[in-house]
Order: sequence, then C-alpha cells, then structure tokens
Amino acid sequence: MITDSVKALITIALGRDWHRTAELPSEEVETLFRIVRAGGFEPKKLVPGKLLIPCRELGPGSTGKTVAVNDTCPYKVIGQDDTDDRRATGWLNSILRLAGNYGSWVPGKVMCPEGLVTEVMREIDRSVPLKPIQLTLDDDSLKECPPPITDSYFVDHTRDHFLLGSCVGIHNKCGGWVYRKLATEANDTLDCKGCVFRTTFPNDIGTYGGLRQFCAAKIVLASGQ
Repeated sequence: MITDSVKALITIALGRDWHRTAELPSEEVETLFRIVRAGGFEPKKLVPGKLLIPCRELGPGSTGKTVAVNDTCPYKVIGQDDTDDRRATGWLNSILRLAGNYGSWVPGKVMCPEGLVTEVMREIDRSVPLKPIQLTLDDDSLKECPPPITDSYFVDHTRDHFLLGSCVGIHNKCGGWVYRKLATEANDTLDCKGCVFRTTFPNDIGTYGGLRQFCAAKIVLASGQ
C-alpha cells in the first residue's frame, strides 16, 4: 500500500543527515522509487548523483554556473528513455524535504508523523497527471498539456472537472498539440497540429470529464458492443 511507502519515506527522511548522505541502502532506494511511481512518473531507475541545470541569473549572457535540481536527495531519476528526468528528480527532492519536515514547507511548525503522512499523500495525489482520454477506437488519446515547472516542482495537473480551453492537450501518437475549433452550429472539432488527426464532438461539452464520457460512449457504439 502507498500509505506504508509514505510512512517508510518519512522514517528515511527524518532519520538522516542529508548533507552527509551520498547513498542509501537498496531497500530505501526502492521506497523512493515506489514514491516516484505513485506520483505519476515513469522512472526506469534511481541513481546516485546530482542533476545540474544552468543557474538562472539576471542580465544577458551565461556565466556557466549550475545549480542542483536535487539539492537534498542524493539520487536522481532516470526516465524510460535512459536520460535524466528533471521533473521527477525535482519532485522527489521536494517530497523528501516535505517528508523530512523542513521548515521551508511548514514555517514555524513541527508536524506530527500523522500530519506528515497527510501532507505527503496530498502532494502525491496532486502530482498524478490527468488520465489520458481515449478519443477513437484506434487508440488515439488526448494527454494533458505539461504543466510549467515550478521552483518546488509541485504542480497542479488538469482534472476532469476543468474546462476545455482552446488548446486542450497533446495527441498521444505524434506528440502534437491539440486545439478545439468551431466546426458547425452544433459541433466542435479537436485538431492535432502535428498530424492530420481530427475528431468531432458536441460543442455543449465543456469539461474534460464530459469529453471523456462522450468519447467512451462513442467508442462503445463503434465497436458494436
């Protein structure tokens, strides 16, 4: 159960001096790995080391300075493509800091273990991306637009009750951006800018959840079930 993994994470986070910790026992690394997966990421593995990115500074030009995405956690996340996953690494770093009850997350307050479990669970739930919406019988799906990266790497994802805007997401097959466009008096279309994919739906559908329900019913009819 994820609650057990969260409790194990809190024990790990509270029990170490992270300024002096370079590696963890394999069972603790496995706990971190489970937490990253629970947060909606798709890690291949966790490896020791810092993920360095250019330091943001005012003014033109680059100084060549770097900053570690994971300034607390000694591990970085490797994605399924065998490259560093910045989002997942930054998120793991922040969730570890939260589990360790760092004052920057809870100013002036030391939380009880139960409170930490609640907070960590809340951020894990918040981190899970929108479930892709299957649009056609041919498995064309709509994925959410990637949210902007924040300093804490904690982000709000699209949810089913969110309103459909003009740019509604990403086409799973080609990675192109999908836009909602007016088609007729009664219908709108979803047009992919990366390929020729297009599908029609009633223009009185206003939310991702409504689109999900309509497409699911349409696929059932098309499949003859």
